[in-house]
Formats: sequence, structure tokens, C-alpha cells
Amino acid sequence: MNLNKIFSDKDDLSHIILFIGLLIFIIVVSLIYKNRNKRLEENFGYTIGVTQEIKRPYNSNDYILYEIKVNEKSYSGSLLDMINVLVPKGKYIVKYDFSNPNNNKMLKEYKVKDTVFEIPNSGWTQLPMEIIDK
Repeated sequence: MNLNKIFSDKDDLSHIILFIGLLIFIIVVSLIYKNRNKRLEENFGYTIGVTQEIKRPYNSNDYILYEIKVNEKSYSGSLLDMINVLVPKGKYIVKYDFSNPNNNKMLKEYKVKDTVFEIPNSGWTQLPMEIIDK
């Protein structure tokens, strides 16, 4: 089999290599994302996130930047779904990975009462329904 006949042009080969590289990248990213979500479901706690601002990148979707504090250290997160979210200073429950608080997810359906100011250092192990603004 003559490879020159199959890949008659160097551009054909470079396109195939680029496609395979992109495919591998997509698979790796999806596996990382799946593992991250799995850890968030197995080893999690709850804390309060406070919305900071809306970011408007030039070539991307707008998103909300929020901050959480776990064991007196600050972590940030972002939320793409901005419908019915108060920005800035909106308080919402955030689910986070105990071993890696950078792995977190704001639960915008659980808005926190404005009267809540104290949060346990490491958050809660169960959803604190008593602080939810209904």
C-alpha cells in the first residue's frame, strides 16, 4: 500500500492528524468533567456563595462570578444560567467537593435569606433548608 496515493497531499495528512488530536482532546476533557462531577456527588458539602459580578467576555457567553469561603479560604465559581439570579451580593447555596472546594456548583434555586451572616467554617453536610428564602 502506497501512502503517497492515500495521502496525495500533505494537507490531507495534517487535517487527519488535527482531527485525531481534536478528538483525543474532547475525550480527555469529557472524562475530566465526568470525574469532577462524580467527585462532587460523592464527597460534598454545602456553603453559601455570594455573587460578585457579571463577566462579559468578548468571544464567549456571559457568566456570573461568585465566591465561597471554606475553612477561611476563598474560592471562586461561575454560573452560566443567569436567569433570576441577583448580582451582585446575591446569596445562594453552593455544593462543593470537600477535598477540592474549587470543584463547586451554585444551586441557584436555593436563594439564602438576607438575614444569614454566619456560615460554619466547613459548611454543612446536609442542605440547610432553614436558611433558604422561600
